[in-house]
Amino acid sequence: MVVAGPCGSLRRLRCRPLDRRPATAEGCRDRGRRTTHRPDRPRPAKARTARRGRSGHTVTMAAPSVVHVVLVRWKPGVGSAELDELTALADAFPDTIPGIMAVHCGPSSSPEGLEDGFDWALVVSFESSSARDDYLPHPAHQPVAQLISRLAERVVVFDVDA
Repeated sequence: MVVAGPCGSLRRLRCRPLDRRPATAEGCRDRGRRTTHRPDRPRPAKARTARRGRSGHTVTMAAPSVVHVVLVRWKPGVGSAELDELTALADAFPDTIPGIMAVHCGPSSSPEGLEDGFDWALVVSFESSSARDDYLPHPAHQPVAQLISRLAERVVVFDVDA
């Protein structure tokens, strides 16, 4: 069972420091044993995703329901100014389109080299499939779709239920 301890972080065990001091980066104590929520060690994969909060502890967030992946191979001559404009428009999605949890875009950072000629990706995480369906005709999405269509030699769109 995941519960919140006195230090505010979520963990499997209720954290009760023996000396009643707040928890530190070294972890909390529970009955003289170290608990498993040390912020400097990764946690095992769960049904939810996690990120580090301002305090350095892991913060649990809701997992996306649908992940929308767009892979793009640009036409020759596409410049950095056009890609910067596209990135700025896509980065504004979470603030302008309801139901979007996160947006990631840019060139591949994979060391594997298996991109098969694709130069750029846009990955959008949605709260639900209905949020994805509402995103497609949304006025903030249209300039991104039109810019990609105009500049792309090839586009692949793949949606995955998360």
